[in-house]
Amino acid sequence: MNKIMISGALLFLCALAGAQAPAAPERGRSVADGRSKTEAEIKTLRAVAKPMLELKRKHGAAMSALKRAQAAERKQLIGRLSSASREERNKAMSGLNKKHRAAAQKLREANKAEMDKFIKKDPEAERSYKELLYSGVRVAEPAATPVEPGKTGK
Repeated sequence: MNKIMISGALLFLCALAGAQAPAAPERGRSVADGRSKTEAEIKTLRAVAKPMLELKRKHGAAMSALKRAQAAERKQLIGRLSSASREERNKAMSGLNKKHRAAAQKLREANKAEMDKFIKKDPEAERSYKELLYSGVRVAEPAATPVEPGKTGK
């Protein structure tokens, strides 16, 4: 009985001490407040970061086009192999998946090399892009005209 009371008291004291411990300051990067920048500063940063943003969009479009082409190729292969045995289909799909992964990896490496080359050529664009990104401000300019739901905006 005494052991239970002693261990209960110790547990209570440990919980009490843990609750009163000062909170450790959170580690991490402090994010600058985007509202502290004026509209002119934001506009200047966007203008400087625009080439990098366009390059990122180009890379995204290239990856998207590759994925669409791969999906069409996969669909075509499935259609061709509909009457084939399960082992044949699995073998063909495995080979196709390996080919697709290699193509995607090759595109990622090419995009990374192009981005590294761009950053070496224009480090100010990267600095402006990151400053906008970490400040909480939209990197791209907001659309001039609002787009209604269900419309494409074009």
